[in-house]
Amino acid sequence: RIQLDQLVASEGGPHVTVFLPAPQRPMEAKEDAIRISNFSRDAVTRLQENWMPEPEAEDFIKPLRGLAEDEAFLADRRHGAAIYLSADTFKIYRLEDSSEHQVWVDRIFHIRPLLAALHSQLTFAVLRLSKKQVSLFSATRTGVSEMELTGLPASFEESLAGVTADR
Repeated sequence: RIQLDQLVASEGGPHVTVFLPAPQRPMEAKEDAIRISNFSRDAVTRLQENWMPEPEAEDFIKPLRGLAEDEAFLADRRHGAAIYLSADTFKIYRLEDSSEHQVWVDRIFHIRPLLAALHSQLTFAVLRLSKKQVSLFSATRTGVSEMELTGLPASFEESLAGVTADR
């Protein structure tokens, strides 16, 4: 969450965001080297158009371009990846959910796939109230389970009975 807040707070200029979905076949990971090289070339062009001259753009993109030759990164591509690059940031996050192959050069980072990943790990509670039953459930994106309630009234009627008895 802290890292996400840092990405959101970073603004002003140039921010490169790249999304790579998880490879569908083992050989597709090697194709990612070509995709990353193409994204790097595209990013350099966009940086030249809006931000800086070509030599600076080439230097700026070096960390991204280096991933195309990083055998460890390419070999461990079982998951999707979100890659963030700015003057003071170079971060790579694994994504469970695939997104399209995309590259952006903008004033800010694009974080939507990270939000989906963050929400997939969150848990929340659902309280069910009726006259005859009170239930509490713990839920995630992938499942729901009922929690045991101890020391609480089992129903709305039982709760009201306790209030009337006290008066």
